[in-house]
Amino acid sequence: MLFTRDRNFYRTLFHLMIIVVFQNIIAYSINMADNLMLGMYSQSSLSGAATVNQIQFLLQQMTLAIGDTLVIIASQY
Repeated sequence: MLFTRDRNFYRTLFHLMIIVVFQNIIAYSINMADNLMLGMYSQSSLSGAATVNQIQFLLQQMTLAIGDTLVIIASQY
């Protein structure tokens, strides 16, 4: 099911999706690198890094939700 028949819309949408995907890949790879480095150090440091990564993930999701909400509200006006 297509929302619109305009090909430029889908082209722009996929370009923006690629940017968001790369942004998330970078954030997750940094968290994974932290876990790998600290996992070799000690178990308690790995536990702390995992907890901080969970907090960072929640903050990232909240920021994304607030940003999307602002875009939706602003687009109506």
